[in-house]
Amino acid sequence: MAPVIFLAQLIAFICANAERFRYQPSTLFGRRWSNYARLYLRHFNELQHEFETRLKQAYIPASRYLDSFISRPLTVVAETGAFIFGGASVAFLVAGLIREQIMHLSGYLAILVGGGLLARACLSLIPDENMVYCPRSLLVSTLMRIHYMPDHWKEQAGTYQVRSEFSQLFQYRVVGLLEELFSPIITPLILIFILPNHTLEIVDFLRNYTVEVPGVGDVCSFAQLDIRRHGDPMWQPNAESGSDDQSETDNDDHTKEIHSYLKKT
Repeated sequence: MAPVIFLAQLIAFICANAERFRYQPSTLFGRRWSNYARLYLRHFNELQHEFETRLKQAYIPASRYLDSFISRPLTVVAETGAFIFGGASVAFLVAGLIREQIMHLSGYLAILVGGGLLARACLSLIPDENMVYCPRSLLVSTLMRIHYMPDHWKEQAGTYQVRSEFSQLFQYRVVGLLEELFSPIITPLILIFILPNHTLEIVDFLRNYTVEVPGVGDVCSFAQLDIRRHGDPMWQPNAESGSDDQSETDNDDHTKEIHSYLKKT
């Protein structure tokens, strides 16, 4: 089934991105939140529209943070590529206007379109020379919105290690598109060669996080929204000594109320 699914995915990919390839090729080198980030950065039982709002608020500072790491060799290559491809496209366009026979040559239109797309792609890699970046403030502004701050990131915002780790959350759009395109091929390989090595971990997860709810059956314990069990210890309320004697139902209701209060604050 993988070849059939890949063919269908390829057709869907072309139909969904043909307009972008033609008119906005530079957006392919823009960034978007990866699927891993959308899974990892989401709060416990957070509503979808609230989560999307947080990611949208963090988009601009996240983009500026990664753009603050300027690679001089890459900038030189991008400037050279923009000059060559852009100049070639203009030269062929002018030559076609002067001599109409050139416009009828095979590949004339492909050279114009391809050269223009490559030139615009190169221009997107050239940083703004008048922009002054402060990696630390940009990263802090981003982390305040995505609510994610590993300890080793503190005071290390300007290092390439932090940039590399953050880029896993905020990846190039073209990388995400390629992942979607080749997922019918990659997924079977993962299921065949990688997943069998983690079967014990999967079984342990099912054993440790499966609870029986009367009238419902076996469910994942995360579905109970039990913050006392699964929440961050730093956000736990101060429990009284007698709170351990509360019933399971009262405890669940209490944790849900706390979670609702924390989201409002």
